[in-house]
Amino acid sequence: MLFKLFLLFLVLGSPYVFKVLEKRGCFHNLLSPVVLCYLLGILIGNLLNISEVFNLIETLTSLIVLVAIPMILFPIKLSSLIKLTGQTIKAFGLAIISVGLMAIGLRFFFIELENYNLVASMFAACYSGGTPNLNAVGIALDAPKVIFPKLITIDAIISGLYLLFLMSFAKPFLSVFLNKKQDFQSKENSSILMISNNINIIGFGISLGLSILILLISIGTSFIIYNEINAMLMIVFTTSFGILCSLSAKVRAIPDTYESGQYLLLSFCVGIGLLSDFSTILDQSLYLLLYIAILLSSSLVLYFILCYLFKIDVDTAIIASTAAVFGPPFIGSVADVLNNSRIVASGMICGVFGLAIGNYYGISISILLNYLY
Repeated sequence: MLFKLFLLFLVLGSPYVFKVLEKRGCFHNLLSPVVLCYLLGILIGNLLNISEVFNLIETLTSLIVLVAIPMILFPIKLSSLIKLTGQTIKAFGLAIISVGLMAIGLRFFFIELENYNLVASMFAACYSGGTPNLNAVGIALDAPKVIFPKLITIDAIISGLYLLFLMSFAKPFLSVFLNKKQDFQSKENSSILMISNNINIIGFGISLGLSILILLISIGTSFIIYNEINAMLMIVFTTSFGILCSLSAKVRAIPDTYESGQYLLLSFCVGIGLLSDFSTILDQSLYLLLYIAILLSSSLVLYFILCYLFKIDVDTAIIASTAAVFGPPFIGSVADVLNNSRIVASGMICGVFGLAIGNYYGISISILLNYLY
């Protein structure tokens, strides 16, 4: 019993420690709380024998994702999408299309990659809105638990290098090819999801209760349709219900629900790490690293070529790509580097829109890949 309580505290409590350390500036982009939570889980899971509680942790991690998804979506205001200029909508659409095309096209060159359709679908979702989509689509497609630490660690390395490019010489380099003149962007961002990096206890409790209610409705619907719990249906339903709830101003007003959902996703990372065998994480990792590096880099090359053809200005192209690959958290930092505060609002809208559609997109890519191959 004490061992179970220890593991429960590890899953639910350790993200708090990492968040506190992050606020104190103890980490950099590669050594983020997400990566550290995975590494902690992997370390403990391989040092201790958790075979007796394996099924319990596996069930807990799946439930955590299903509860976290609506909480992340509650504060978004989809009607804010109309504030985007035509250029921004176009740029974000090109970013999503680019990663989808490369996920499908690279299948011919990586025929020996195990679980190609699964990995490609997860990263099509990830690079359409952020890491939460990668986790959710993996759960929906019944991904092996050992694959999550592999993918998140590799993604931290590859996307971290891209972030370094964005924060350094991206604008001077891309300005050689892309227009510098920018469409007007709204300065108003009060209606868009803002990242406070705090968790309000009351807000956490309210949003958690509402999210659990959505989960129960989704479970009931799954049993009515399939007479069992269907993972893909659960992800689609929790995402859809989360978006529907976000249409209510009262739900959007619940404080810090995005941060609360992100905290639960960190708990998910610890749990998945506990379930992982370190020896299997190393297997095929270099091949996976090569594939993900080529997937992201080739989709970015295609994206910026399309931005050139569609005459997207350089600032809009960069911020839309940031929103697609990283989601909302890095919008402000990249905008600061670009010295352009006017693009923060549109970047945040793109980021939350990507969170909303990423799960659908990843599942759709999976269905298409399975049909084609």
